[in-house]
Amino acid sequence: MLLLIDINPIFLVSLDNSTLEAIKPTFNDFISVYIPIYSAIIGSLSAFIFLILHERFKEKKVVNKIKSLINSDFSEFYKDITKDMQFIRNERDKLGTIDSLVNKLISGTVDFSEFYSKYGIFYELEYWQAIISSGSLLKLEKDEISRVQAVSNSMEWYNAELREMYRETNDSLSECMFPQDSDQQYEDEPDPESVKDILDGYFADVLSMMKDCIDDLEELRKFSWIKF
Repeated sequence: MLLLIDINPIFLVSLDNSTLEAIKPTFNDFISVYIPIYSAIIGSLSAFIFLILHERFKEKKVVNKIKSLINSDFSEFYKDITKDMQFIRNERDKLGTIDSLVNKLISGTVDFSEFYSKYGIFYELEYWQAIISSGSLLKLEKDEISRVQAVSNSMEWYNAELREMYRETNDSLSECMFPQDSDQQYEDEPDPESVKDILDGYFADVLSMMKDCIDDLEELRKFSWIKF
């Protein structure tokens, strides 16, 4: 037996539309639910980006400060050692003249302590130890750390070598300036040529060491933040 069911097509369409309307979010629903979520995400992302940029700005500021202090130390070192190198060179060139250091030492116009204070030239960096002890040097690039450390090492080597050189020169000058005979009696006059040779050797060694320091300093010119 065939059962015929009469279904109104208008009812199906109406039912279908009402169902769709029931499950479809309205525009107001979208505004009230999704926009706050998106806003929160955007706000969090913006805050995160701002924090990163702020930290990078602070880091860059610290690095620039470190570079400024290093530049101050090494530019002053460069200025002083180039000036002192010219001074030592001039004194060496005058060793054969009447007004030379040779005659001043022999005549007593200059004693050993004055010689040491005037020609024993040492160097010191003002900010370097503070930078090293704080660990701030590690904020620089690898090549920058290597080059500035080389300059510091060069300066320390120069100071150490100069102290030893002066001790040896002082001993040699003492023997030359106050020669003794076999009976341990002082002879009358020191030999000017011997004094000259000792001083010439001392000045030559000092100039050579200064030149090594300057060569290391010149290597820093590759960095734009170093201004001599």
